[in-house]
Amino acid sequence: MRTLNLLLPLLILLMACTGEEPTETDTTPPWKPDLLEHLGDTGDGFKEYYISTPGGMVLNQIELNDENNGIDAVPDGNWIKIQWAPIIDNDVEFMKIYRYRSMQGEPEPILVDSVRHEGQEFYVDHSLSQSALGSEWNYFIDIFDRSGNYAVSDTVSYMMLEKTGLHEPADYSVFSSSDNITFVWQILPSSAVSLYRLLLFSEDTGGNIAMIWFFDETDTDPQETYLTKSYDGSVLAPGNYYWRVDAMGSEVLIDSGSESMFFQFQVE
Repeated sequence: MRTLNLLLPLLILLMACTGEEPTETDTTPPWKPDLLEHLGDTGDGFKEYYISTPGGMVLNQIELNDENNGIDAVPDGNWIKIQWAPIIDNDVEFMKIYRYRSMQGEPEPILVDSVRHEGQEFYVDHSLSQSALGSEWNYFIDIFDRSGNYAVSDTVSYMMLEKTGLHEPADYSVFSSSDNITFVWQILPSSAVSLYRLLLFSEDTGGNIAMIWFFDETDTDPQETYLTKSYDGSVLAPGNYYWRVDAMGSEVLIDSGSESMFFQFQVE
């Protein structure tokens, strides 16, 4: 019995020593996400901008298109796309997206959505509607890691304008390669538009589209209803083509604009 009494404390000590050490809690927040302001529009060419990283500011150079130009309107509806630089931390689990409207007495942010972070770098706010036109919409995001730590982005802003209506060529028109193609679109009544950009895209065999030609119009007659432009680019090979018109805002203090829906035509 005496031997057992001596061994018992030793056994308890050995069992305690072989136990696992408590896991250290992660209290480091993710690196602050970079929401991208409106960097420009399809047809603007190349753009340089900086993003913030733990190692300092990094210069990026891109050729602007619908996929990489930051906060912007979209063709599919009266919606706004926000975009952020790649998230640096590899343990970010989800993000919360907020917006507020600063000029209509709605300064309090509302939660638009909470989405899992799965490598995506943009989000389209489908909750907006026709009533969102002419308002300054402000967005920011919170990102959360697996331990619940979070970081908050800066705020980016955009004002959606009315979409212009497309008239000719009508959707699903068919042309031969020798035909002259004339584009006709509506002049918006708003004085908020400073430039119309007519964009033509071709479709490859994989179903991807790429811009092949554009035309800018700034000279508009307020007495006219439509703008007209004849295609003067290189000969169009047989295939599918898409066109749209972007309206760019005249507002100096905030980026603004709209993108019309796409019309398609075929060259045989």
